[in-house]
Amino acid sequence: MLDSLMTPQVGGEAIKLAASVGGALLVAKLAVRWALDRYKKEKLWDREVTALTDVLLAIGELRAINSEWLRELETGVHSGEAADAARETRWRIAKAKLDAVASLAAMILPKRAQNDIILLSAALRSEGKEWSTRLKDTDKALTIINDKLLEHGKKHLRGD
Repeated sequence: MLDSLMTPQVGGEAIKLAASVGGALLVAKLAVRWALDRYKKEKLWDREVTALTDVLLAIGELRAINSEWLRELETGVHSGEAADAARETRWRIAKAKLDAVASLAAMILPKRAQNDIILLSAALRSEGKEWSTRLKDTDKALTIINDKLLEHGKKHLRGD
């Protein structure tokens, strides 16, 4: 009975069937690998955008508070102890947020963005300077790093 199945015609059909199944498995494996790679890239992209957004939001809050202090310094109009305390609290919260997201950003953002965040953290720790000089230096550092990170984000969103 088996001898009748082993004809050249049946053998050729078996080879065609095996080749079709093998080809289908290869295509399926390649398609799954491509889909998983794409999914991983998109997840990483989402995480990078989220980290960059969190950093920029923290920088924005720090810039706003620093600008309020600069405005008071330049105009000579003091808003009072309660406002100072509230601003100081907001500053500490925003700085803590920046420090927290900087750790995550260090893991997933490109090296250039990581370096910018490190430079900003160092600039924000500068002490021993006169208050007005510190405010101006902080404003300059926040503005420069904010602009650099925005540019990085724009390039990243475009896929450059």
